[in-house]
Amino acid sequence: MKLKGTHLTEVEAIPVPIIRGEETIILLAGPIDLELFETIVPEIEVPVKETAGSLGGGVVSQPKNPAYLKAVDARNEQRLGWMVCESIRLHTEGLEFEFYNPDDPTTFVKWQEEFKAFGCSQIENGRIIQAVMEANSLTEDKVDEARRSFLVARRAAKR
Repeated sequence: MKLKGTHLTEVEAIPVPIIRGEETIILLAGPIDLELFETIVPEIEVPVKETAGSLGGGVVSQPKNPAYLKAVDARNEQRLGWMVCESIRLHTEGLEFEFYNPDDPTTFVKWQEEFKAFGCSQIENGRIIQAVMEANSLTEDKVDEARRSFLVARRAAKR
């Protein structure tokens, strides 16, 4: 798809300052392709149970199965870790990870360990998560600003 003959290409990265005395390190959290995670760690399927009955039996899904719920929680933890690390990795030049490996899903949950080893506090981790979520979603502020810009341009065009 194109708008006025061009594709949308501008990427907004959110700076996250990490301040240590006189030194300020800027991590950049930017948009990522969430579909990539789905190919790396496929969605967990709801388990089913076969039932017997007078009508020949059937299949009943078990979305409250404890093992299933535990697996979904584990995948959600992986997804968050992957989002945080990839968002920072793809937009911050020169960044090297010690624990996280984008090719190994078992390392995705080590993002907090990674940032702790880097020297980030829990507060800074919170700011990093906030920036990652902001870079990868539409916030009300962004929607309101887009509406205002659109309406101003529309009114100016009518004059």
